[in-house]
Amino acid sequence: MAYAIRLPANHVLERAIEDLLTRPRGRPSHAPLVRYRSFHYQAASWDRPRRVIAKVEHHLGELFPRVGFIVTTLTGTNRAVVHFYNGRGTAEQWIKEGKAATHWTRLSCHRFRANEVRLLLGVIAYNLGNLLRRLTLPLAIQNWSLTSLQQRVFKTGGGLIRHARYFTLQLAESYLTGPLFRQILGRIERFAWHPRDREGRTRRERETERSWREYLSTGWSPRANLRKMGRQPRGRRGDSPCDAFRTAEGARGASRGLFSNARERGLASKSQILAERKSAMRFHKVHGVALTFFSALVIGVPWLALAQQPIRIGVSMALTGKYALQGGYARDGYQLCQKHMNAQGGVLGRPIEFVIRDDRSDEKAAIGVYEKLIAEDRVDAVLGPYSSPITDAVADVTEKHRKLLIAPMAGTTSLWEKGRQNLIMVISSVELTPEGFLDLAARSGLKTIAVLNEDGLVAKAAAKGAGELARKKNLDIVFSETYPKGTTDFSPLLNRVKAAKPDAFVIAAQLFGDLIAITRQMRDVDLNVKMFSSLPYGGLPDYQKRLENSAEFVYSATFWEPSLPYPGNREFVTAYEKEFNRAPALQSANAYAGCQLFAEAARRAGSIASDKLRETLLKLKTKTILGDFAIDERGFQIAQKAVTTQWQDGKQVILWPDEVAAGKPRFPTPPWSAR
Repeated sequence: MAYAIRLPANHVLERAIEDLLTRPRGRPSHAPLVRYRSFHYQAASWDRPRRVIAKVEHHLGELFPRVGFIVTTLTGTNRAVVHFYNGRGTAEQWIKEGKAATHWTRLSCHRFRANEVRLLLGVIAYNLGNLLRRLTLPLAIQNWSLTSLQQRVFKTGGGLIRHARYFTLQLAESYLTGPLFRQILGRIERFAWHPRDREGRTRRERETERSWREYLSTGWSPRANLRKMGRQPRGRRGDSPCDAFRTAEGARGASRGLFSNARERGLASKSQILAERKSAMRFHKVHGVALTFFSALVIGVPWLALAQQPIRIGVSMALTGKYALQGGYARDGYQLCQKHMNAQGGVLGRPIEFVIRDDRSDEKAAIGVYEKLIAEDRVDAVLGPYSSPITDAVADVTEKHRKLLIAPMAGTTSLWEKGRQNLIMVISSVELTPEGFLDLAARSGLKTIAVLNEDGLVAKAAAKGAGELARKKNLDIVFSETYPKGTTDFSPLLNRVKAAKPDAFVIAAQLFGDLIAITRQMRDVDLNVKMFSSLPYGGLPDYQKRLENSAEFVYSATFWEPSLPYPGNREFVTAYEKEFNRAPALQSANAYAGCQLFAEAARRAGSIASDKLRETLLKLKTKTILGDFAIDERGFQIAQKAVTTQWQDGKQVILWPDEVAAGKPRFPTPPWSAR
């Protein structure tokens, strides 16, 4: 059973986080300083130690920090577990909101059944209101409560006060403006299902565009246009005054009806009647043309309006759960690309809009997200989620719907060995990430290595690659083992590695918390090696933030680094830091590059149809902020290359390959006792 329970503070718990209770030196920031720590603790009544997560917040103007402890069996990151626990408070707020907005507690009927019906009606009303809020409200007012919706949208009132010389119109304190109301109507209109062709147009849009083109290409001859479209022009009085193709004969018929009682109004002369009829015809012609142009200015010519509709790109992202840290960075990369592309005029003259849904770091949830994005939300395109396992799961969905999936955060070779036709790889293969580390180890004269990996798709691929590359470089593997998911105590495994006495040690785990725990417990068991590599996320900024000095001398591999001289990379890093007030991570760059490739392929193909995008990408050889891009007929990446880095003085230094190296390895790694 998984749980997360609040734990009362005591002196034992506070001693475990004693260093976090002191505010760092320097001027405090206006934003709260939040730090986490995970450790094992056993109360007197417990039969075994359990994982405890501490959250410490330092707020400006407060003398003492706010401290909270959670005991849990969850294996996610500290931030993710705290976020999960806070969801309980969020649910309580929703219940409170429903009680206030729909009066759930008004159950004063004498019969139980009547009260039950009233409660169910209240719940239905709350769900409908919540659905309206989530699906139709613009971003500016999406955080309105249901009570605010009632008072500002449905029950907006006003009063007219009459004074001696003037009137005063008093409106509610806040009310719905015209632009916001039009945005809400536009979002509601999206609910309708409109099948689209390969160019992204509905049948109605195609017919409207064809009608306008015929109308404008043949001059001002409405009767001829009507006959071409299979419509018979009519001139009787019953014609609709809103008909955009109203004919001169129709205007003449209307004038006959209009002046049929002319003699009764004193127009006895036939010439006078004819003169007035001609005047009426001129009136209808001039005002008909004016109405046409006015409509075009106000509501837009149909195909121009279509050109301004955004290209909606659907994405499933791990915003909560075990991959929440990496997923958050990836979401930021997509959003920054959206901002930059729209500032440059969009794609094919249309702005892009990312529709990002949380998949909770779960493959089954991600499958449901992509099914909904494609079949119900009718997005124009899709881009890949975070992680190879989730990409592998959703690739079957996009393949079924024949939607091209550019996967910027998946690098496991096996995904491209299943005959898929619509999966595009952006980064190098995970199996090749240990290459630089092992090459440096062989150059340094090392002879033996140990490999420890998580039981997962990415970690097993990295470990497999490490074994194959080690044999090619004549390195003996003295230890190799896979540990099960959910492991928290690695000391038995690390003691066995210590007994094998390897020169170099490679760990591979996709769960970021595992990499942190293994590195810390290596120090606890005093496991010393000459070179140590943490794959694939030992290079994340958070790795050094959490481990501080323990991260020094650790090697890792990455598909991107802020200092690499790739086109647009420096500008990307600057813009990201300005936008999100933190340094970008690998996942941020991956997502941004995937969006770059989609835009470039659409520009070259002149379309966002999946088959044309794939055909263009198969021929495309270009550079992104990740470096070179080229794929084979499977969609498998053959040009991009990972680099090997080492933490030196709190910074990542590129060591391999030689052509981009910015420093030399600090070799050998000193023992823990000397640090």
